[in-house]
Order: sequence, then C-alpha cells, then structure tokens
Amino acid sequence: MKRIAPLPYLTWRFGVNLILVIALLVLFGVLVWSQEYVFALVWLVLSVSAIWVYGVKSGQAYRMLFPALALIACFALLPLLFTVFISTTNYSSSHLRSLNSTVEQLLQRTFIGEHRYQYQLLVDGDIFRLKLRYEDRTYLSQSFAMKAAPSESLRLAAGGANLFLPEAELEQQVLFRQMYGDLPLQLPSGSVLTRIDFKHYAQVLPKYRLLDQGLMLSNGQLVNDAVTLFDNQTAHYLRPNLQTGFFQAIDGEGKFIGPQVNPGFVVWQGGEQYQTIFAQQSLWLPLLRVLFWTLLFAVVSLLGSFMLGLLLAQLTLLQRGWKGFAYRLVLLLPWAIPSFITILSFKVLLMPESGELAILLNHLVHFAPDWLNQPSSARLVLLGISIWLGYPYVMLLALACLRRLPNDYYESAALSGYGPVRRFYYLTIPLTFKPLKPVLLALFAFNLHNFSLVYLFNQGMPVMADALPLAGHTQLLLNYVYSIGFSEQQNFALASAITTFGLCLLGAIAYGAWRWLGKDPAWGSQAYE
Repeated sequence: MKRIAPLPYLTWRFGVNLILVIALLVLFGVLVWSQEYVFALVWLVLSVSAIWVYGVKSGQAYRMLFPALALIACFALLPLLFTVFISTTNYSSSHLRSLNSTVEQLLQRTFIGEHRYQYQLLVDGDIFRLKLRYEDRTYLSQSFAMKAAPSESLRLAAGGANLFLPEAELEQQVLFRQMYGDLPLQLPSGSVLTRIDFKHYAQVLPKYRLLDQGLMLSNGQLVNDAVTLFDNQTAHYLRPNLQTGFFQAIDGEGKFIGPQVNPGFVVWQGGEQYQTIFAQQSLWLPLLRVLFWTLLFAVVSLLGSFMLGLLLAQLTLLQRGWKGFAYRLVLLLPWAIPSFITILSFKVLLMPESGELAILLNHLVHFAPDWLNQPSSARLVLLGISIWLGYPYVMLLALACLRRLPNDYYESAALSGYGPVRRFYYLTIPLTFKPLKPVLLALFAFNLHNFSLVYLFNQGMPVMADALPLAGHTQLLLNYVYSIGFSEQQNFALASAITTFGLCLLGAIAYGAWRWLGKDPAWGSQAYE
C-alpha cells in the first residue's frame, strides 16, 4: 500500500515554530496591556529579527552575529534612544506616571468628613461599650468583650446619653485600638465611620469621582474622555492640563483655574527642555563652563597620562636586570590599588586643616592652598589624581610597544647627533602613538565620564554662585547631570536634555580632534638625518 507523505505544514518543525510564534505574540500582548510600549516594540523587533535569522535560509549569514547585535541594541542603542525620548517629555519626580495611572492614584485618595464623633470606651466589669457623641447626638454600640479576636464589626444605635459608666483604663484602650481600631463603625443611617485619631471617629470619603458619563459645560460643550474628575470636597471639576502635566480645576468654559494637583503625569513636550537650556542664563552659562572643564579635563588627563607613562616606560627600559623590574613594579603599584582608595587617600592628605600635606606646607612656607574649596586648586588636584591613576596603564602598554621597536632606529639617530630628548620626541612618541591610538581613545572616553573621581574627592565643589540648578566648578558633565537628575527636584527630563546636548557637542569636538590626530603627527614629519 502506497504511503502518503505528510503535508509540509504538519511537520514537527512547523509545530515548534508555531508554538514559538504564539508565545512571542502572547508576551508582546502582555507588554502592550501593561502599557510598556517601548519594551513591546523592542521585543517585537528582536523577535521578528530572530525568526528571520534562525528560521529563514536567507538569514543564515547573520546567525553568529545576531546575539552580539541584539545585546548592543538592548544595552547600548536602546538606553541612548530612551535618554533622547525622556528629554522630549516632562519626566521628573513630580511627573512619574502616565495619565491613566495618575487617574487611578487620584481615585484612591480620601478626605475626612466635616462631622467628627468623639468616642469613649466604657467598661462594666469584663464588658465594654463604645459611646460616640457629636453635638447633641449620642450613639452607643452593643456590648462586647476583648478576650478574643473580634468576629464582627461594632454596630451603633442612637441613644446612651444617660448611660454613665467609668471610662476604660489606658491599657484597655490600647487593646481596643489593636483589636477594633481598624474596623469600621456603622451608624443607624448607614454611614460608615473610621477611627482617625485617639479620640475621634469620622467618615472617610473618596476625594475624587470619575465622571464616566462625561460633563456638559456651561457653553454647551460636551466633555467625554473618561479622565474628568469631580472633587467631592471642593465640588470642583478637574481636567488634565496637557501643557503642564497636572490636573487642574476648570471653570464653566473649560479653562483651567486654581492650583495644580499632585502628582503630575508624563506628557510629550518636544524641544521645550532644550529651549529651557538656552533661554535661562543661569542654566546655559554654567553648562558651558562644565562642558569646557569636562573637555579640558579629558584632554589634559589623556596627554599627561600618555606622556608620563611613555617617559617612565622609556626610563625603566634603560635599567637592565632586577633594577628595571623593581622600578617597573613600583611604578605600576598605583594601578594595582583600587581607585576609590587612592582618591580617598588623596582627599585625606589634602584636607585644608588636618591633612598631612597641608600641615607640612604650613610648617615649611606658612601657607597651604584650600585644595578642596578653591576652584583652581581643586581642578589642579583632580588633574593630578587623574594622571596618577592613568599613567600605569599607558606605561604597561608602552613597554610592550617599545620592546618591539628595532634598536637600529635609535642607533641611527644617535649617530646622526640626536640626543636623548630629541630621540624621545622624534622617535619614541610617533612610533608608539599610532599603535596606542585605540587605547588612548578609550582612555579619553573614560576621562570624559570619570564620575567617581569627582564625586569621591569633593562632589564637584565649590558651587558656582550664578548657577540654577546648582553646578560645581569641578563637576564633569556626568556629575552635573547626576546632580540635576537626583537632587531634590529630580528633573530627569532636563538632565536627559543636557546629557544629549553635551554628548553631541563633546562628541563632535572629540571626533574632529581625533581626525586631526589621525594625520601624521607634526613631530613625525621631520625626518632625522
């Protein structure tokens, strides 16, 4: 009997792929339902790309490369795009939620009613009764005992004004609060009371009510968008102000009046944060100072580390045997010690009054600079510490480069009359600079974002007098952005805008400088005889 071949769409591979696609779509739907639209979009793009790479024959060439590209997209490209996106919103400590989430939070708010009932806990042996009084009205609960956990809430009945029993002692009142304090009381009218303090019960009412049926304004306009609230306490209607990101009361024509209601919600504002940067002198002027100091710090630290590391590597190679090994071992010690220990050690040594270096200078010259609070002195110290931490790494790589250089170059230069300084300038620097360019680029990028050095040494102090938000004379761009994003105001949107603007500006300058350095250095253009 002839066997019928199974249809292609009934093979086991198709079934596995179908289950995988369904699982991916379900997870995508869960992310969308949770209002995580960015992550849902990223998940969809990565899922479709993975299905194409590993499921289609034309994508086989990218199978080994896809995991690396996916990681780059998730941990490098996505944070950059997310930072740019935040800079176009009003995201801050007072605007953390979406509009719908803010509505849900406001609907959970309550307020205490006007009528406050003073209560007394009366005792008759082992039996207790709760007595409430408001103006000329009195209510009395049923008798209850406090020997076991309460099985039901207390019910109130009108009367009891002429019931005079001794009031419970303090221990019994504390026990009552523990057992019955969180249980509501029901008045004969049906109103529910909640204990609000040690002596009073009152109605706890919802502050806001969502108008599901919409609202008709006095000008005849119908508002029906499921986000209009009614304030039960003030009898005002509230609407979301999409310009400020807060709920505000409206008048009969729908215009916003009255104060803003916290918390706010996130709204898209386009380039408003960037306009704020350039519109306020107290913001853009300190920002330019911070950017200039950041670039200067990165360049000077890079050149200082390169020159010092290369010079020390050249000098240690002149020593043969165990002496050269000992010198290299000692000079590489700053790299072996954790950087935060080195930074804090320098901070202790340079304390204006109690630091050992300050004491020594006071004894020798009767003067010690305020290394931590004077802008120029603090910047010089930060540059020195940065060079101190960076030169061992350059020195180690320079040693490897110098060992591979032929001695014929130096011998020819010596025969031509070039001394040690000229040989270092015309031979050592150009021959080691090109091989070390990738390392120097990484070191330059590290110096641009050397957050820990500034933060641990002096937190970017001293403060600029005309800066608002606050900025420090020694703050790098990352420290400045951190102080804005995680200060009391926590303006994440402004911090993201400054980050985007600063990185674009510094990146363009750094790229132009690196293209210039990519040409033949000036010191290499002059050939020795």
